[in-house]
Amino acid sequence: MADSSGEPSEAAKRQARREEYNPLPLTGKRAHLKPTAHRCNDRVEDVVQGIFKSKWRDNLYPQISLMFECLNSQPGQEPTAPYTHVTPTPPDDP
Repeated sequence: MADSSGEPSEAAKRQARREEYNPLPLTGKRAHLKPTAHRCNDRVEDVVQGIFKSKWRDNLYPQISLMFECLNSQPGQEPTAPYTHVTPTPPDDP
């Protein structure tokens, strides 16, 4: 929509920029897809919280090791060691 001067409105400009960066709407086979967290997101968050809440040398190395073990594991075979700073979120069942 244009204003009285013939320029597009700010909302129209934002919509055009949005379509420029995301040209494909979620239709057809992609319509049911929703963004989901990575299966190791809680391990990464545990490391980030450990950086800010604990001393580096004392508690961070085991958290980093568990994070990389999780990232390198197959789905369903993630490490079961307890988290230090984060309460894990249960996975969403589709």
